[in-house]
Amino acid sequence: MRIACGISSRVATRKRGKSGVAGVARIGNVAAMEARVVKHSVRIAGHATSVSLEAAFWEALQAIAARRGVSVNALLAGVDRARGGNLSSAIRLFVLDCCRRGELPPDPKD
Repeated sequence: MRIACGISSRVATRKRGKSGVAGVARIGNVAAMEARVVKHSVRIAGHATSVSLEAAFWEALQAIAARRGVSVNALLAGVDRARGGNLSSAIRLFVLDCCRRGELPPDPKD
């Protein structure tokens, strides 16, 4: 999956139902296969939980946390406090906002 600001992940397909057919998304002129969703256990405000996100978003969160000098868990705690709905969606919107503000470095693979 390729995020418009240059963050990418290894492309892996996610099966849909029993057919195993993966969808193809078009972002600008780049066709990208749907990225594999990865579940991570995290600790937010002292509570253990799991979050499912595409690998590209996990990589972006690690880059944002490193740039800010905080842990991914601390970063997610801030997202959790500010969210109004689903945590995974709030994280994706947070990464998108960071991307739009230029907080993410370009992907060295590009």
